[in-house]
Amino acid sequence: MKNNQFSQERINEVLGQIGSAINQVVKGVTEAVTGSGNLISEEIEVGAFTGVHVKGMFEVTIKEGEYGLVVTADDNLIPKLKIDTKGSVLVLDLEPTVSLLKTTLKAEITVPALDYLKVSGISNVHIEPVRCQTPMQLIVGGASQFYGPIESESLELTVTGTAKAKVVVKASELDVDVSGTANLKMKGEAKHARISTSGTSNTKADKLLLEDLVVRSDGTSVCLVTVNGNVKAKASGTAVITLAGDATVVERNVSGLAVIKKAE
Repeated sequence: MKNNQFSQERINEVLGQIGSAINQVVKGVTEAVTGSGNLISEEIEVGAFTGVHVKGMFEVTIKEGEYGLVVTADDNLIPKLKIDTKGSVLVLDLEPTVSLLKTTLKAEITVPALDYLKVSGISNVHIEPVRCQTPMQLIVGGASQFYGPIESESLELTVTGTAKAKVVVKASELDVDVSGTANLKMKGEAKHARISTSGTSNTKADKLLLEDLVVRSDGTSVCLVTVNGNVKAKASGTAVITLAGDATVVERNVSGLAVIKKAE
């Protein structure tokens, strides 16, 4: 009887320790931080980089210049920043256990030239004219937003999730992939383009002038683009491809209830 009592007491003790440990883990998973309202700007020393990855919920401006990073935020957020350079990519993030409430978190990045930019989380990134190398890769995902000009001989553009992007394009080769419920607007010019859309995404590029295009749209996605040359188009599901300009469709493949049509 005594042994049974000891065993039960020991079990209760162990269960209590486990519960305490779980509580500590839960507390460590999410730390809600409310901004102090006392904004400070801090210049953070960074080395050379050619790529940028913005995570979390930053509001970022990217300009051309010498390598630099200035963060403006509530003073109690500064210790929570996680700024690192991985390879040639500057990564802006917060400590993984932090969630923000009523905060200000802005960053200004200067860089001589870019070849890679990724925006994720719920960040908002604006880029001013910056020299872009070839190929240039731009990825906008999560619930983030991006707007600004990108000029490169070769541009790879991916927009996923619920992200929104407005891009002024100047390129010789343009490769675009839009998926999820993402929304992409493009204007500018490119010689040769490949555009792929899927999910319920919306791609509006009637102010983007293309010489020739290969386009594929699946799901319920919508794609509007201006082409003044040859087009190879494939659509499936209930997708809609609308072609503006003086386009000549040299290859057409339609399945399901999909539509490929000329703009009215």
